[in-house]
Amino acid sequence: MIDDTLSGWGQWVRKRFNEVTRPNRPPKSDEVLISKGQVRILSIDGGGIRGILPAMLMLEIERRLQRDAGDKQLRLADCFDVVAGTSTGGVLALGLTTPGKNGRPRHDARALADMYVEHGHEVFDVSLFKDFRALKAVGSNKYPWDGAEKVIRSYLGDGILSESLREVLITTYCLDSGGAKFFKRRHARADKGEDFKTVDVAKATCAAPTYFPPVHFKDLAGRAEHGYIDGGVVAHNPALCAVTEARRTFPEAQDLIIVSLGTGWYVPEIDYRKAEKWGGIQWARPLVDILFNGPADAVDHQLREMLPTALEEEGRYFRFQPKIEKAAAALDDATPKNIDRLQDLARTYIDRPETQAMLDRLIPLLLKR
Repeated sequence: MIDDTLSGWGQWVRKRFNEVTRPNRPPKSDEVLISKGQVRILSIDGGGIRGILPAMLMLEIERRLQRDAGDKQLRLADCFDVVAGTSTGGVLALGLTTPGKNGRPRHDARALADMYVEHGHEVFDVSLFKDFRALKAVGSNKYPWDGAEKVIRSYLGDGILSESLREVLITTYCLDSGGAKFFKRRHARADKGEDFKTVDVAKATCAAPTYFPPVHFKDLAGRAEHGYIDGGVVAHNPALCAVTEARRTFPEAQDLIIVSLGTGWYVPEIDYRKAEKWGGIQWARPLVDILFNGPADAVDHQLREMLPTALEEEGRYFRFQPKIEKAAAALDDATPKNIDRLQDLARTYIDRPETQAMLDRLIPLLLKR
């Protein structure tokens, strides 16, 4: 299936990946594909508080999986081989794959969706600006890490990347090297110098410039300390990164399924006659939307060209991306009113006939063993 859809360059990629020697040890049980010969990928975009949109889609997918399998203990981590995330999507990816005390996923999709409703205001706490001392501590960034780190730590605990239940890919940008940094379970298991606390990884992928300060920390081997900022500057939509990671990790697989969850599509219409006269200040806000949505749409386009899409007969690529209104576009509006608005948008999108049709096709594929 992969070779048929990727054609020229895809076959070269497969050949190159098959040349890589896999570790000379028997794979662990969680390194074996759920369905032989097929890689299943879950990819979650960045988007701040708008992460409630993919979280509610995750909840709907998990609910359907449990219903159709007749198993209320079934979790999303039981149905995907690779989970990738950027920024808020990275927190969700780690939340899905962090083990609990019994070796099962620490959280179900319901708990992760509730995280935004119950704790969003702690992450984006505008009340801090009422205190001059807090404002001084924040400096030029909008929020300190206090609230966000408390929430992240309460959900991820003392987990480490190498203990994730599935292959994980989390995007960040390393300030020291001036390039992309991908935190991966595969690397963490092979080298202690690539293993990290999941709390640190989550903060790194969420450290959006102007919103939160950059973060810095050492690997678990204590070899080096680096600084990181939000993975959205690397890959707002990490789905294509996840595909390359899947091919690298499971080169024997001949088929793949991609479930890509967006955090809402919104780009303001810009009158080019006005834009011709804009300077840096006027471009600041619309440029953020363009830089987030443009590359994410480019990834969507590439995967649509590479693979049959959800509603085609042999659909393998499922992109869930609600269109949102301007009022809900802010990445940090965690007011009760906006939380309700985002939840309503998610419910409306899930209830759409096209979304229901995509879910009807997807669930049997994820339950196949």
